Amino acid sequence: MKLPDEISYCLNLGVLSSAGETAVMHAIANYMHEFPHTKIAIQLGETSDLLNSLKSGDIQACVVDSYGTREEFESAQLFSTDVICVCSTKHPLAGKTVDFDMLANNRLVFREESSSSHMNLVSILHSHNRDLNDFLSYVEVGSIYAVKKLIMEDVGVSFIYRYIVQEDLDSGMLKEIRVRDFHYRSYFNLVWMKHSAFEGNIMQFLEVFKGTLGSF
Repeated sequence: MKLPDEISYCLNLGVLSSAGETAVMHAIANYMHEFPHTKIAIQLGETSDLLNSLKSGDIQACVVDSYGTREEFESAQLFSTDVICVCSTKHPLAGKTVDFDMLANNRLVFREESSSSHMNLVSILHSHNRDLNDFLSYVEVGSIYAVKKLIMEDVGVSFIYRYIVQEDLDSGMLKEIRVRDFHYRSYFNLVWMKHSAFEGNIMQFLEVFKGTLGSF
């Protein structure tokens, strides 16, 4: 017979694909260490799909770069991160400060059109009166891991969340290109349904996640 503190439950969690492939897994690992009898099911996806899964009851909470509507959802901000431009260590602009126009002679590497990352990229380019066709060429791939590997191979440049590449920057695997007058920040939130029966479990996860933020 299990003791009361050994009684397990299953947390069904949705995570934005770009976040789930990187730093958010540190928080999930810490949660599993603190609550070893908890089962956890993780669904990776894009923001709109995860919010739909939340409404249909397929998941109990999700980590996304959106708040959701206040009429339907509760949310808590987890962290914010800058979008930066990165390249390989061999790229001629590596570590330099340049005007946005100087990026046009490069190949742009980014996530597929259905992804939140792609929508953010389009928004960034439009804010500078640019679009994807203003670059030399581009490569569109299906995962953030593939984006990083192509950049490391000096295929082109990419606009990417800082937290996703911070370890690569620290280790010297990638370099930042500092773009004058460029500032873009995104906010990541834990979102769950109002009046959720799982709110106690969600609050446990939220507490552990916030305790992990210092390692991001």
